[in-house]
Amino acid sequence: RAATSTHLPALLAEEAESGFIVRQYIDGHVVQDLINSGTMRLTERIDLCGHVLEATSSLFAQFHDWPDGARVIRDFKPRNLVSQADSGKVILVDVGGVRAERAMVPRNRRKSRIGTGSWRYWPPEQLLEDETELDRRADYFALGSTMFAILFGSPPYLNKSMSPTILSDYTAR
Repeated sequence: RAATSTHLPALLAEEAESGFIVRQYIDGHVVQDLINSGTMRLTERIDLCGHVLEATSSLFAQFHDWPDGARVIRDFKPRNLVSQADSGKVILVDVGGVRAERAMVPRNRRKSRIGTGSWRYWPPEQLLEDETELDRRADYFALGSTMFAILFGSPPYLNKSMSPTILSDYTAR
Protein backbone atom coordinates (compact mmCIF):
# COMPACT_ATOMS: atom_id res chain seq x y z
CA ARG A 1 0.00 0.00 0.00
CA ALA A 2 1.41 3.36 -0.98
CA ALA A 3 1.58 6.01 1.70
CA THR A 4 -0.75 8.90 1.02
CA SER A 5 -0.89 12.00 3.16
CA THR A 6 -1.23 15.72 2.71
CA HIS A 7 2.24 15.83 4.30
CA LEU A 8 3.85 13.71 1.56
CA PRO A 9 4.37 14.66 -2.09
CA ALA A 10 1.74 13.03 -4.30
CA LEU A 11 2.85 9.81 -5.99
CA LEU A 12 2.84 10.48 -9.74
CA ALA A 13 4.32 7.24 -11.12
CA GLU A 14 5.55 3.93 -9.76
CA GLU A 15 7.22 0.85 -11.21
CA ALA A 16 7.07 -1.98 -8.70
CA GLU A 17 9.75 -4.20 -10.29
CA SER A 18 12.54 -1.63 -10.15
CA GLY A 19 11.27 0.29 -7.12
CA PHE A 20 11.23 3.45 -9.26
CA ILE A 21 8.84 6.18 -8.11
CA VAL A 22 8.15 9.77 -9.10
CA ARG A 23 6.64 12.16 -6.60
CA GLN A 24 5.29 15.67 -7.00
CA TYR A 25 7.68 18.65 -6.78
CA ILE A 26 7.08 20.73 -3.65
CA ASP A 27 7.64 24.48 -3.97
CA GLY A 28 9.12 25.65 -0.73
CA HIS A 29 12.17 25.84 1.49
CA VAL A 30 14.12 22.91 2.87
CA VAL A 31 13.83 23.22 6.66
CA GLN A 32 17.59 22.68 7.03
CA ASP A 33 18.20 25.72 4.80
CA LEU A 34 15.82 27.80 6.91
CA ILE A 35 17.70 26.77 10.05
CA ASN A 36 21.08 27.52 8.45
CA SER A 37 19.99 30.93 7.16
CA GLY A 38 20.36 32.49 10.60
CA THR A 39 17.60 34.96 9.74
CA MET A 40 14.62 33.29 11.42
CA ARG A 41 13.11 35.17 14.33
CA LEU A 42 11.97 33.21 17.38
CA THR A 43 8.31 33.63 16.41
CA GLU A 44 9.07 32.13 12.97
CA ARG A 45 10.90 29.22 14.59
CA ILE A 46 7.94 28.56 16.89
CA ASP A 47 5.53 28.77 13.95
CA LEU A 48 7.68 26.28 12.00
CA CYS A 49 7.66 23.93 15.02
CA GLY A 50 3.85 24.07 14.95
CA HIS A 51 3.82 23.08 11.27
CA VAL A 52 6.26 20.23 11.98
CA LEU A 53 4.05 18.97 14.82
CA GLU A 54 1.00 19.11 12.55
CA ALA A 55 2.86 17.08 9.92
CA THR A 56 4.15 14.48 12.37
CA SER A 57 0.75 14.04 13.95
CA SER A 58 -0.57 12.91 10.58
CA LEU A 59 2.53 11.07 9.34
CA PHE A 60 3.31 9.16 12.53
CA ALA A 61 -0.32 8.07 12.87
CA GLN A 62 -0.37 6.79 9.29
CA PHE A 63 2.99 5.01 9.36
CA HIS A 64 2.85 3.72 12.93
CA ASP A 65 -0.71 2.39 12.51
CA TRP A 66 -0.02 0.60 9.20
CA PRO A 67 -2.55 -2.25 8.77
CA ASP A 68 -0.03 -5.11 8.52
CA GLY A 69 2.42 -3.75 11.09
CA ALA A 70 3.99 -0.42 11.97
CA ARG A 71 6.28 1.38 9.56
CA VAL A 72 8.99 3.69 10.86
CA ILE A 73 10.29 6.71 8.95
CA ARG A 74 13.82 6.26 10.37
CA ASP A 75 15.21 9.37 8.66
CA PHE A 76 13.06 12.22 9.94
CA LYS A 77 15.30 15.31 9.89
CA PRO A 78 15.31 18.94 8.71
CA ARG A 79 17.02 18.08 5.41
CA ASN A 80 14.08 15.81 4.48
CA LEU A 81 11.38 18.37 5.29
CA VAL A 82 10.14 21.18 3.04
CA SER A 83 8.11 24.13 4.27
CA GLN A 84 5.70 25.11 1.48
CA ALA A 85 6.27 28.62 0.20
CA ASP A 86 2.62 29.67 0.26
CA SER A 87 1.30 28.12 3.49
CA GLY A 88 4.27 27.04 5.61
CA LYS A 89 2.83 23.52 5.66
CA VAL A 90 5.60 20.96 6.18
CA ILE A 91 6.02 18.09 3.72
CA LEU A 92 8.24 15.03 4.26
CA VAL A 93 9.98 14.71 0.88
CA ASP A 94 12.18 11.67 1.50
CA VAL A 95 10.59 8.41 2.60
CA GLY A 96 13.33 6.16 1.21
CA GLY A 97 14.34 5.06 4.69
CA VAL A 98 10.88 3.86 5.77
CA ARG A 99 11.01 0.29 7.05
CA ALA A 100 8.70 -2.16 8.75
CA GLU A 101 9.19 -1.83 12.49
CA ARG A 102 10.13 -5.50 12.72
CA ALA A 103 12.88 -5.04 10.10
CA MET A 104 14.38 -1.62 10.82
CA VAL A 105 18.02 -2.63 10.52
CA PRO A 106 19.07 -2.79 6.85
CA ARG A 107 20.30 -6.11 5.46
CA ASN A 108 23.54 -4.50 4.27
CA ARG A 109 24.93 -2.83 7.34
CA ARG A 110 27.22 0.13 6.81
CA LYS A 111 30.67 0.23 8.30
CA SER A 112 30.32 3.97 8.97
CA ARG A 113 27.12 5.85 9.84
CA ILE A 114 28.70 9.24 10.47
CA GLY A 115 29.35 10.79 7.03
CA THR A 116 25.98 12.35 6.27
CA GLY A 117 25.26 13.87 9.65
CA SER A 118 21.91 12.05 9.73
CA TRP A 119 23.02 10.31 12.91
CA ARG A 120 22.61 13.60 14.77
CA TYR A 121 18.85 12.99 14.63
CA TRP A 122 18.94 9.26 15.46
CA PRO A 123 18.57 7.57 18.84
CA PRO A 124 21.59 5.49 19.94
CA GLU A 125 19.67 2.27 19.19
CA GLN A 126 19.43 3.24 15.53
CA LEU A 127 23.00 4.44 15.24
CA LEU A 128 24.25 1.19 16.76
CA GLU A 129 21.66 -0.93 14.88
CA ASP A 130 20.43 -2.51 18.12
CA GLU A 131 17.57 -4.68 16.87
CA THR A 132 16.44 -5.54 20.40
CA GLU A 133 15.62 -1.92 21.27
CA LEU A 134 14.89 -0.32 17.89
CA ASP A 135 11.26 0.54 17.14
CA ARG A 136 8.94 3.44 16.24
CA ARG A 137 10.27 5.46 19.16
CA ALA A 138 13.17 6.34 16.83
CA ASP A 139 10.79 8.67 14.98
CA TYR A 140 9.91 10.49 18.20
CA PHE A 141 13.58 10.90 19.07
CA ALA A 142 14.17 12.32 15.58
CA LEU A 143 11.22 14.68 16.03
CA GLY A 144 12.70 16.00 19.29
CA SER A 145 16.11 16.44 17.67
CA THR A 146 14.51 18.24 14.72
CA MET A 147 12.59 20.58 17.03
CA PHE A 148 15.81 21.30 18.91
CA ALA A 149 17.54 22.21 15.63
CA ILE A 150 14.68 24.49 14.59
CA LEU A 151 14.56 26.31 17.92
CA PHE A 152 18.30 26.59 18.59
CA GLY A 153 19.78 26.65 15.08
CA SER A 154 21.83 23.47 15.26
CA PRO A 155 21.29 19.76 15.93
CA PRO A 156 21.66 18.56 19.52
CA TYR A 157 24.96 16.82 18.64
CA LEU A 158 27.60 19.04 17.08
CA ASN A 159 30.59 16.71 17.03
CA LYS A 160 31.65 15.57 13.57
CA SER A 161 32.31 11.99 14.63
CA MET A 162 30.97 9.58 17.16
CA SER A 163 32.80 9.32 20.45
CA PRO A 164 34.89 6.12 20.55
CA THR A 165 33.32 5.31 23.92
CA ILE A 166 29.66 5.50 22.85
CA LEU A 167 29.53 1.86 21.78
CA SER A 168 31.19 0.58 24.94
CA ASP A 169 29.05 2.85 27.14
CA TYR A 170 25.86 1.71 25.43
CA THR A 171 26.64 -2.01 25.38
CA ALA A 172 27.85 -2.04 29.00
CA ARG A 173 24.33 -1.44 30.34
